[in-house]
Amino acid sequence: MVLLPKLKITIFYNLKKYLKKSLHFSIFIYTIAIKLLLKIMKLIILLKKIFSTFLLLLIFTLTTSYSQDKNCDTIARYTEIQPKFKSETSNLDKYFNNHIVPVLLRSMERDNVLITKLHIILTINLEGEVIEATFSKSKLNTLCKKELREAFLTMKGWQPGILNNQAVCSYYSWPINSIKWQ
Repeated sequence: MVLLPKLKITIFYNLKKYLKKSLHFSIFIYTIAIKLLLKIMKLIILLKKIFSTFLLLLIFTLTTSYSQDKNCDTIARYTEIQPKFKSETSNLDKYFNNHIVPVLLRSMERDNVLITKLHIILTINLEGEVIEATFSKSKLNTLCKKELREAFLTMKGWQPGILNNQAVCSYYSWPINSIKWQ
């Protein structure tokens, strides 16, 4: 009978010892996990810095102009004051009807295609000249794009965009939706 309580005490002692070791092992695992998470967080922060630097470099590269005009090293995507078309003899709608619609009509007749919308992005330099014209969201063939581009590049009478009280090279986005061009 004396052996039974001694056995209970031994089992209890060993269980207590095992739980204590198990607790130390759990704390050890948690410590390693926390250290690993901290290292992962530092890596994420470092990657964020690298990615943001890369993103800024990419944005700078995309906004750098290698177009016809040498005084547009960068092109502002956003300006405080948008470029404005202010010709002495014409407004933007009149210019479009007199110079762009005939190109569209010739293209539609020649290619037997209905052009229902245009999204024109003009690049305006510091002197108010159109130095580039691109067409997004528009299903135009190559010849039509070429003819439209030439018509826009000869467009005179723009005032450049303004950023920080200075004229800057910038974009002018011009979405046009129409079923009839006449």
